[in-house]
Amino acid sequence: MFWHKLLGMGGTKSAGILIIGLGNPGEEYAHTRHNAGIMAVELLASRLNLKLSRDRSSGAWMARRGGFVLARTGSFMNLSGPPVASLARKLKVSAPLVVNDDLDLPLGTIRFRTRGTAGGHHGLESIITALGTDVFPRLKIGIGRPTNRQSVVDWVLSPFAPEEAETLGKALDRAAQALHDVIELGMDKAISRISR
Repeated sequence: MFWHKLLGMGGTKSAGILIIGLGNPGEEYAHTRHNAGIMAVELLASRLNLKLSRDRSSGAWMARRGGFVLARTGSFMNLSGPPVASLARKLKVSAPLVVNDDLDLPLGTIRFRTRGTAGGHHGLESIITALGTDVFPRLKIGIGRPTNRQSVVDWVLSPFAPEEAETLGKALDRAAQALHDVIELGMDKAISRISR
């Protein structure tokens, strides 16, 4: 019940659950590691036959159905906070569910976190600053760390390699299903399913 209230489900004026994927705009970034969060949200939107449209006030792309909103940021990763906070205020959602890539998780791994620091992720840093709190849930999608001398910046902005396609596909499938579980079953049950 706690997460239902924070996500916005506790009030009659709320839009319900806001799920927002992080990444960078533009075709050149569409298939890069930093856009794993957007990929998961777009996969779920496709499965639900939802089309994301630009929201002028926040700059994000969103689609609404019933008690939930799927969205993706329209800004660059390091500036994720203002559009996320703007959309959350507009929809009267206290704690948006953020979907983001994670360097510290191996490729193919997904994990829920209900709060916490940014852990060096600049998109999360921006959101924490804009919301004024680190108490919001995240679904993290592992992208692993570079195994050679490539810098972290170059790594997150690089596309997934062809040999990673199958592992990535399975991870995005699991992430989309986990997000659907949040919508259908609630946060606690979705976390329990992922933990198993």
